[in-house]
Amino acid sequence: MAFEFASTVVCAVVAAARACITMSLGWRTSYAPYRESCNCQDNVHFYSVDYEHMNSSTVRGHKGKGRSWFIFRKPVVSTAPFSRLSNADHANYFYTTNETETDDLVRRGGYVNRGYVGYIYTSVAAVWRHAILSSLRCQSFL
Repeated sequence: MAFEFASTVVCAVVAAARACITMSLGWRTSYAPYRESCNCQDNVHFYSVDYEHMNSSTVRGHKGKGRSWFIFRKPVVSTAPFSRLSNADHANYFYTTNETETDDLVRRGGYVNRGYVGYIYTSVAAVWRHAILSSLRCQSFL
């Protein structure tokens, strides 16, 4: 009887640990590292989740600065699409979560909408809420 109880407890702890590890590793599928490169001479910064795209920017005179932050690959509660625009000769990049601003820059000319590069929180409160809820989900298994 004591062995069965101990065995059940061990199985529960192992299952909880696996669930917690899976959750903590799950970010790798929902988040992506957002890398930065900079052409310091022209003060032009370029960001991308695509490693190949980042490598091509270094060919154009940019120097890789590594991972800057993480960005969501898909929409999550309290996030907004993060758009990248560039001027015609790729000498300047513009990043925004404001779709009206994106449309205005394209309509006035000079900028091309390069699409969404991911999704980001638009308020500090949303970032903290996500961090706390993620922590609580993991702790509830222990």
